[in-house]
Amino acid sequence: MLTYIVCLINGYNLRQSLLALTVGAFLGLLTNWVRIITLVIVGYKTNMQSSLMHDHETFGWILFAIIILPALYFAPLLEKHISFKINAPKFKPLIPTLFLVLGPIVLLVSERNADYSNHLSIERLKLTQSSVSNINLADIPFSDTILISKGTASVDTTEIKLTLAKSIAPPENKKLVPYIGNFFDASEWAVEDEKPMEVDGEKFTLLTLKRVNSSHTSLLMYQFNVGKNNTGSYRQAKLLQLKARLLGEDFFGLFVMQASCKKECKDEVNALKETAKQWHQLKYYPKP
Repeated sequence: MLTYIVCLINGYNLRQSLLALTVGAFLGLLTNWVRIITLVIVGYKTNMQSSLMHDHETFGWILFAIIILPALYFAPLLEKHISFKINAPKFKPLIPTLFLVLGPIVLLVSERNADYSNHLSIERLKLTQSSVSNINLADIPFSDTILISKGTASVDTTEIKLTLAKSIAPPENKKLVPYIGNFFDASEWAVEDEKPMEVDGEKFTLLTLKRVNSSHTSLLMYQFNVGKNNTGSYRQAKLLQLKARLLGEDFFGLFVMQASCKKECKDEVNALKETAKQWHQLKYYPKP
């Protein structure tokens, strides 16, 4: 965009414009390459513990300024007198007025309400509570603004470890979905299988984890709740936060279920599905 503005100011012809846009595109890619390589090196050297891993947008803008601003400063400026003749179209108020009227109506119909998920609590799941847990998985790292609830329960003979992380973002916070690191300790566990799963319309992701240098297998099933939507994909959760912020549904929640497999994991998968069904009912049919 900045290169195109330079082209307009200088009145470049087609060949000059293509050359300038090629240089501009290369500088943009170069900036991003430097940013990504730097993040990878910093993350590797700090074992992903650097604050740069959580918020690297400012870092990206600084790199952009360091590379792009000097390029703009030294860009050639031709002294040409260019006159632009603009024919303003006749004003047609119908379409902008229609959008001005529809906007408030859409916001009212959407039930702007950040507290709709306050009833979400793992303690309200109708499961047999268990006081002992032999499921040994690493805790998921969260920022200080996230409220963490933990518990254990059992479905039939399957013991399940429950984790619910949720937050309501303040109006000035544009990041509804926080940065989330690994769900497990990669030095102790390896992903054997990963697949999406849908239970009563609820979208989850199911991970089958194998302990390193062991035959022990565990299941980890999770779901992101962003506003009134849910998904098993972190990438989709980041996209859903745009819709949630627009509709005033400033709620984020991550529901995680973990179970240790005894044999072929079939019973454990069914137990996780049963818990997912109750989670669905808890969200959409809350008791007063």
